Amino acid sequence: SVFVGAVARRRNAPRGPRRTPLALAGGNAALIGALGATLGNDVRLGVRVTDVVLRGANVELVFKDSTRHGRSEHESESIVARHAVLALPAYESGRLLAHLEPEAAEALGEIPYEPVAQVALSYPRNATENDLRGFGFLRGDDSGLRILGCAWNSAMFEDRAPSDRTLLTAFLGGSGDREIASLRDDEIVAIAHNDLQRVLGVDEPPSVIAGFRWDKAIPQLSLGHAERLANIAVGMSKLPQMTLIGNYFTGPSVSDCVAGAHAAADTIARSFDSSGAKGHTAR
Repeated sequence: SVFVGAVARRRNAPRGPRRTPLALAGGNAALIGALGATLGNDVRLGVRVTDVVLRGANVELVFKDSTRHGRSEHESESIVARHAVLALPAYESGRLLAHLEPEAAEALGEIPYEPVAQVALSYPRNATENDLRGFGFLRGDDSGLRILGCAWNSAMFEDRAPSDRTLLTAFLGGSGDREIASLRDDEIVAIAHNDLQRVLGVDEPPSVIAGFRWDKAIPQLSLGHAERLANIAVGMSKLPQMTLIGNYFTGPSVSDCVAGAHAAADTIARSFDSSGAKGHTAR
């Protein structure tokens, strides 16, 4: 979904100075790990929030953390805060809000998601008919391809593969191909390889580097989405101590998600400044 959004934005963007793609060594997870290490005890990773409870003007998040030494998987902890941001898929936010704002929760649960499979394949560098230069490609509607598109990882970032290999990531599924979710791994690899043979002329079998599946990957901004967002906004207006953010508002583009997060953070910071709010307490 990130790939599809990035290519679409690049295709529609006005021409300007050429920008070079950026990436973190070790992938995007390196950013989360670095933030977690910097924040120390102020961040808890690998926990699942099981309930949200209003405590006057505050909000209590109840969660389970079986990774902490001495705690069982059935033992709950909680954090009480002046404000909580639910940066979750729509259906997960709906689960937590079901007893607080049922109509907003129902609208969140109605936002449809589609499955996506992702497979990373490596070929000898000389196995393609032409040098790969660029970001990748999206399929055309009448292309006859089954993959949604392909990212040329090693063309964008030289450290993603040895000098004599290429690394390509193909994406499959979406609203037009829900069957992908039920296919075996080897079937998905075969579909991706066959399509790349057609497009790039690869003449050797690939090495499979990695594969991932998401049953609910891409939120669909389908008919009735504006009404659903309106119902969500009405419900959340009654919960001033909570904020929702996510790619189900305007789409999966990374830049849109970052912009939405910045806007939410600015709004919350201003409310804290005006009210003199302080941090959270945990127990």
